This record gives sequence, structure tokens and C-alpha cells, in this order.
Amino acid sequence: MERRTLEIKLEHAEGLSSVKFIGKMAVYAVVSVSDEHNDVLSLKNKSPVDHEGDTAPTWNFPMKFKVDEAALKMDCLTLRFKLVCRWCLGDTDVGDVEVSLKDLFDHPVKAGTDGWRMQRQPVRKPNGIPQGRLSFLYKFTHSTNSSRRSPPRVVTIFVAAGARIICHALVKAVLKG
Repeated sequence: MERRTLEIKLEHAEGLSSVKFIGKMAVYAVVSVSDEHNDVLSLKNKSPVDHEGDTAPTWNFPMKFKVDEAALKMDCLTLRFKLVCRWCLGDTDVGDVEVSLKDLFDHPVKAGTDGWRMQRQPVRKPNGIPQGRLSFLYKFTHSTNSSRRSPPRVVTIFVAAGARIICHALVKAVLKG
């Protein structure tokens, strides 16, 4: 099965509507890849919280996702950014951005960009009304064939009571070798 790595640099958002009545918003993003049934296919990546940007948060945060190339080319995958305001009374959704990964994949690469492409996408409030924009850089890196990978090694370790430190060192040594 061919896979690609999607690298993202989550840059910033601007023009967001505040969900707080008092004080600045502290916004973070939860980013995931899902299929056509909205099942999340990869681990969610979470950006740090921007405590200063309020309605224009900045993250400059890198993240990576592994995606199946066949599903990518068949337009079965969606990249989702969920913007959330951290608050002492409970985190509150600020808005969402959803982008077809095929649309991103098909977007041409400009010369001199090292494969990075820029996107600015509209953010939609939880009620669907558009507000502001989210900016991010992305690139797809080379394919890998999972059938070419070496099979995982099976290591059996017998541990006597009280030998946890020795066992930990042994496991680290075996995994490095």
C-alpha cells in the first residue's frame, strides 16, 4: 500500500469572531484527516494555545500525517482544522475549516518553494456562517511502500522482580540495535 506524508505548517488565522464576553481568546487548533464517512483516520494533532493573538492567533506549528495514496487520489480524504478557544469555563468551538486532500494534492507546486504550497481557507462558525481565514503551508513528501518495510522484531525479555531499571536499559539497547 502506497502512502504519502502530508506535512503542514499551521501559520495563523485572522478575522475570527470572539466567543468570549470578557478578555482575549486563547485559541488552539485540532487538526485531523478523515474519510468520506467522517471517521478520523489518523491521530489528531493539536497546536499550542496562542494566548496573545485573540481573534488573530498565530501558531507557526508543524505537524505530519500519513495518508493512503489511493484514497487521496480518489478524493476520499478531508483535512479538518477545528479552532477552539481555551477557557476556564470549558473550551468553546470557534470554527472549522475542511479541505479536500485531493484538491490540495492537485494544486500545482511553484518553483523555488521546496514543494511547500500556501493555502488560505475560510473559517466557518459552528452554525455554518463564514468568519475570517486560516492560513497554512503544506506539502506531500515521497511515497513509501509499506510492503518493503522490514518486519517488526519480536523481543522476549524476562524480568525478575526489582529489575525494572535494568530491563528499561536492555529494551533501549535492543531497540537501538
